[in-house]
Amino acid sequence: MASAFEDPLAICTERIRELRQSRKIAVSEMDALEAERTAVIEAIKLCQFELQFKTETVARRISELEAFESAIDEMSTSFESIMHMTEDLMHRSRKIGREDSSDDEGKDDAEELPETAGRR
Repeated sequence: MASAFEDPLAICTERIRELRQSRKIAVSEMDALEAERTAVIEAIKLCQFELQFKTETVARRISELEAFESAIDEMSTSFESIMHMTEDLMHRSRKIGREDSSDDEGKDDAEELPETAGRR
């Protein structure tokens, strides 16, 4: 019957050894998880920094784009104004040219202007 019962001290010693081994594994897993957690936190901080930098870059580019669009609108408005003035001047020039040609037809060709008469 003695063989049916194991030594209680040996059973406790074996159980303690198993628990210590289990604890070592748990501690090493916790250390690995802590290291992974630290790495993830550092990666998140880096991503946040990059995101902030990119956000500032995008905001600056949007501001530049708005400035360029405003300048293009201004240039377009100025160009349209110049084109309108050019058309107006061309119209006036043609009108003046027609008036001059109608005045010249009414004058005698032999008649000279007083300023040019003395030059000949």
